Amino acid sequence: MALDVNAIREEFARLERTGGTIQLDRVPTREDIHARWHWDMTKLCEKKGFDAADWKVGRHSFLVGGVDQHEITAGEPPLEWRYRYDPMPLPWFDHPAGTDILVPIDTHHHFLHHLAGKHLAGWSNRPSGEDIYNMFVHEDYGPGDKLMMSELLADIRPQAYPQLRRWDALSIWHIARAAHTSQVRRGRLSWWLNRFAVKPLN
Repeated sequence: MALDVNAIREEFARLERTGGTIQLDRVPTREDIHARWHWDMTKLCEKKGFDAADWKVGRHSFLVGGVDQHEITAGEPPLEWRYRYDPMPLPWFDHPAGTDILVPIDTHHHFLHHLAGKHLAGWSNRPSGEDIYNMFVHEDYGPGDKLMMSELLADIRPQAYPQLRRWDALSIWHIARAAHTSQVRRGRLSWWLNRFAVKPLN
């Protein structure tokens, strides 16, 4: 689906006016994410002493400033998957569809055990599938557990996200809480989670 360039420019202008304040009144659109990326890159250039024009970001880009249209390389993942940003705040997932449990508990936690073996293989005291389940469900994080959960969520393939729900008694809310608690920022995970985000009534 084509990007709404005007929406990107309007959001970038809002970020300039507000000093980069993130909107939390709605789930970010693709256009919001593109505007935020250009804002962040502009600020990074300022901080590092780079020329934003050389990097073609912000007002020096096509999407924001109408300069030098960038052609996306064939097969390049969309920015909303590559850029690192937080999922919506946890209350946005506290609704029936977000807290719904699809399957009974797998007492052996086979899928989580598989993920730990594949993605945390080099860790000493690698957690078991049951350990990981307890971290998701009970927020049972000991020393180093936040780092392990962060690495796990940052490393697993996006195809595994729905499997967390289909193979063990985990909800979207559990996964979103783990992402926030472990402070993992992965665009693909945030984009997937935000599909289930609903603005709280209060």
